Amino acid sequence: MNDLLDNFIDTKGFNLESYDSYLKDLDFYLYKEIKNGYLVVIFSKEGEELSQIESFKNHSLKNNINFYLINIIMANQGYRFNDYGLNNYSEIILFENGEALFQDEIGENIFADKVKKKAKKLSLKERLKTMPITSSIIVINILIYLLTAFFSRSFNIDIWILIFFGAKVNELISQGQVYRLITSAFLHGNLIHVFFNMYALFNIGGLIEKVLGKKSFLIIYFFSAFTSSFLSYSFNPSVSVGASGAIFGLLGALVVLSLLGNENINKGLLYNILMIIGINLVIGFAGRNIIDNFGHIGGLIGGLLSTWPLVRLAKRKKNL
Repeated sequence: MNDLLDNFIDTKGFNLESYDSYLKDLDFYLYKEIKNGYLVVIFSKEGEELSQIESFKNHSLKNNINFYLINIIMANQGYRFNDYGLNNYSEIILFENGEALFQDEIGENIFADKVKKKAKKLSLKERLKTMPITSSIIVINILIYLLTAFFSRSFNIDIWILIFFGAKVNELISQGQVYRLITSAFLHGNLIHVFFNMYALFNIGGLIEKVLGKKSFLIIYFFSAFTSSFLSYSFNPSVSVGASGAIFGLLGALVVLSLLGNENINKGLLYNILMIIGINLVIGFAGRNIIDNFGHIGGLIGGLLSTWPLVRLAKRKKNL
């Protein structure tokens, strides 16, 4: 809290003042003069925000203050903005890990520098700790790749080694080795293949895991891996491996989250996601089976189909 106050006072030019608030440990507010009065920042706790607003309103009436009020609410993950129907009012949700959600540009403008500074302080190790499931899958993929490289005596993995370790082989799946629909998602053909897939997983997987949670992330990832391999099995006779189908499923999850208006997903991200999907599919269809496009499409479908009900179910539970 002290760092936050110092940022507002020293960097943003706010002044600190006390008032008779509902929450005695948050009996202060920040203010600075604007065109038609004052821009005021108060602090609340989850579940007590409305009482805190009323306390400041009483204070403003006694002192004849015209203001635009920003309420910084300290809350747990999953908390959403309130709709009080108030004029000249907006909220900033501040989570325990220092991350923030903004209801409008006014709050974002006065708070953005602080958020950016916090984000820059996260080391690679700290970032990996925030996405334990994604990190574990990355480690498993890398270890399996190194193991296949050891047996192949090369960074370009021998196809027979890939088949032995569980690549998607249609004839073997037809004979009952259905596990290959999943194991193939943990195999890669060369160093570039595993690097780019793990890089994509690191950037996309962490976001999905953070927004939807560990269980939902696992469901989406493995369901997308299965639908990816299944569509490839149905339409592509070639041997195939790779996590890209599951990663396309995560891209599908981002599409669903963007369409449903999740506060953690920038709506402008949807255009970029669709561009990435489109470019990869075009390259795949032009690549003469170098890229398993049916696997990509299958993974994308799996991500869309699995994410939609998971998000709807989470919202329903929250409203109960």
